[in-house]
Amino acid sequence: NRFKLPVGKYEFKETIAPEGYVLSSEVGNFEIKEDGEVVKATLSNRPMMSNLKVYKIDIEKRFHLAGAEFSLTDKNGNEIKKVTTDEEGVALFKDIKLGKYTLTETKAPEGYILNDSSIEIEVTKDSEVIELYVENTKIPEASVEILKVDANNKDKTLGGAKFELYDANKKVVASGTTNKQGILILPKLPLGKYTLRETVAPNFYQLSDKDRKSV
Repeated sequence: NRFKLPVGKYEFKETIAPEGYVLSSEVGNFEIKEDGEVVKATLSNRPMMSNLKVYKIDIEKRFHLAGAEFSLTDKNGNEIKKVTTDEEGVALFKDIKLGKYTLTETKAPEGYILNDSSIEIEVTKDSEVIELYVENTKIPEASVEILKVDANNKDKTLGGAKFELYDANKKVVASGTTNKQGILILPKLPLGKYTLRETVAPNFYQLSDKDRKSV
């Protein structure tokens, strides 16, 4: 707005902030000199912002889970921030401007299934803390039990056979030796495809050259 003022010094204060900005508490000053020169002053506005706090929890036991990665994108699909949950299972997105956003889990905590449900968020108030709880289901697990027997006598069990279990990336995930009853029980593992390989044969027996693959 333009209006005529006499020569002199003036103060001004903002009464209505621009949309999406916090009302300035500053007092501005300017001076109109006799030669018509105006010494200008400006006021600054801070954008309205909030914090988004995401809690990552176990769907069954309500554990807080570290290592979950979240991506926050704006209404145009542009990624604003990417944050990973800390040891307390919290991902904190600081200083998010007012507007509409989408929260997506991009990496699940270790041992859990990715939660691929996107969450729509609207930030409407300055300095508000928005809290969300996002659940994950644990990856199902199963035990592997191995029974080692004589090829010509299925009733004769064999102890002392050593085995290694490989995952789909050919990494050893479990190993052990059959007991006197010819039994080896491997620890629980996530469902998936595995390969079992005998690495040491029982005494007086030939090492098996056949790998057993899970279905």
